Formats: sequence, structure tokens, C-alpha cells
Amino acid sequence: MSSRYGFGYDELHDDYKLVVIFNIFDDYRDDYASFKTKIKVYSLKTDSWRSVKDFQGSSLIDCSAKFVKGKLYWTKSATARAYNSEYGCTIIHFYEYDDGNRCNIISFDLAYETWGEVEQPNYGKGKFDLMLGILGGDLVVLCNYEGSHSDVWLMKDYGVKPSWTKMFAINCPDDPGKYDYYPRCSLSFSPLFCQLDKGEILLLYRSVFMIYNPKDDSIRVIRQPEITKPKSCFQAEIFIESLVNPLSTADQGLVNQED
Repeated sequence: MSSRYGFGYDELHDDYKLVVIFNIFDDYRDDYASFKTKIKVYSLKTDSWRSVKDFQGSSLIDCSAKFVKGKLYWTKSATARAYNSEYGCTIIHFYEYDDGNRCNIISFDLAYETWGEVEQPNYGKGKFDLMLGILGGDLVVLCNYEGSHSDVWLMKDYGVKPSWTKMFAINCPDDPGKYDYYPRCSLSFSPLFCQLDKGEILLLYRSVFMIYNPKDDSIRVIRQPEITKPKSCFQAEIFIESLVNPLSTADQGLVNQED
């Protein structure tokens, strides 16, 4: 079994919710296995789990969702297949580039617990993959041309295709082997966006933290990993401090139930 997840705030019901998508493997046949999807939503306010309707299509690519304006966002592959090995099952995603069935962007509305599909920008031609991020409170898409550059698209008006704006293109480092701490990591940026005071943007390239300055199109390394031979690719998430204790929402919900 594998899983995907997302966490966010439901403003309509004043509730924090955790969404978990389980891929359950079955029907093992040699090197392959089939899988089915089950989706559970946990409400912090009621301290309870419930099942919700599955999305249509294949499997989600991103492990964790991006939360923007009441919705969770993932990328979803056109097709996927589960492979069985001595290390267990894993899902391999397949999607076309160019004009084929590229991967989609789907959303989950935390208030109404419904799925939707997001209209994407016109990326143009070429072979690339997509990653989601957040910049200044808005959803962004990194269109990664591996080993070359990444186009950054930002969405302002949600659900409206013309609202996508191409912000800038970030060139990959000239010597990617310098950051080759784990060969299986993609030669592209991961969308760890955090707009700093000077308009600079925090990124993760393979396993190295970098800062991109769109004013002069420069990139500088700010931190390299302390371990030289990691067993897997690095992942990171932005942490935002808050004076609001989410547990107070749960306590209030329990009080209301008792009343």
C-alpha cells in the first residue's frame, strides 16, 4: 500500500482537515499488480474519519498536496502501473508530453469535499514534467525541461485558463554533476517556494537549497546536505508559524457536540 496526503483549513466549517489517498495493491501477477484507490478525510473538529468519492482517472503523482485558497492540489498521471518486486510494490506513472495526454492538475475542495480539474496554461512543445508549488499565496506550476531550465507559471484567477501568467524561466546549473549526491534525483528544480524580503525565491535542486533572484536571473547555493551519500532524494516543505492553535478548533467542536 502507498499513500498521498494533503492538509488544509476549511473556512466554511472552521475545521482543519487531513485528506489521505490510499493505493491498495492486489491481484499480484509476476512483476505486476493492480491497485484500487480509497480516500479518507479526517476532521479535526469532530475527531473522526469518513470516506469520500474517488477522483476519476489514474494515480496522483505528488506525495503531498499544495493548499491554496481552500483547496488541495495534486498532479495526476494519465496512466499508472503498479510493479511488484522484492522490495514491495511501487506505482510508476506514465504521461505524454507535447499534445498527448499529459498529466493533469486536480483539486479537492475542503469545504464541499468535491474533486475538480484545473485548466492548464499553454506550455508549448517539448519534453517536460510538472511540479506544483506556492508563491505569494498563489498556485504555481514548474514546467521542468530536465537539465535545461524550468518555466514558472502562476495562477491568479482560479479555474480560468487565461489567468495563468508565465513569471520567469530558471536555468539549471551549468555543472549538475556538482550536486549529484544521489544519482536518481531528477536534474530539475523542486518547487520549494518561499518569497524572501528582496523578492528572491527559495528552491531545491536535487538535494541542494538554492536562492533564485529574478531581477538579475542569478542562482546561489545557500546550503548543501551534511551527508554525502543519501539513500533517497531529499524532500522539503515550507513551515509557516501561526499564533492559532488548530487543537482549539477540535476542542470547540467537542464542546458543541456535548451541548
